[in-house]
Amino acid sequence: MGIGACGTARRAQIPVELQEYDANGKTAEWGDLTLVPQDNVLCARWQDNAGVFIMTTIHDLNDGTVSNQRRPKKGNHAVRQVFGTSRRKLLMTPIMINDFNNHMGGVDIGDQLRSYYYTQLSSRRSWLYTIILLC
Repeated sequence: MGIGACGTARRAQIPVELQEYDANGKTAEWGDLTLVPQDNVLCARWQDNAGVFIMTTIHDLNDGTVSNQRRPKKGNHAVRQVFGTSRRKLLMTPIMINDFNNHMGGVDIGDQLRSYYYTQLSSRRSWLYTIILLC
């Protein structure tokens, strides 16, 4: 259809292979990425402070970028192991995660902008009255 989408997913929407990842009790290090292509959708599990499930139709398997990441306030052992005592660090992150973080909330912003121009307002002005006064 030519429409791209990228966003987080709930556990019920993701493939079984990614659901089994947490069910088997595997502990993931910060930055671990598990990818499962399904139909035309790339499903991924990214280990940040917690596991994040992402589904995208606009990114490839091998896309990545280096970004200046901020350490989470409440980090687990894996986060402390990566960041140490520094508050920020240059780390390799998948481009889908970077795009999601930079563009999330776009629907909310669109709804907010649309609310400023509500077109269903009723008007009770009489245009004939204003024309008569001008003559």
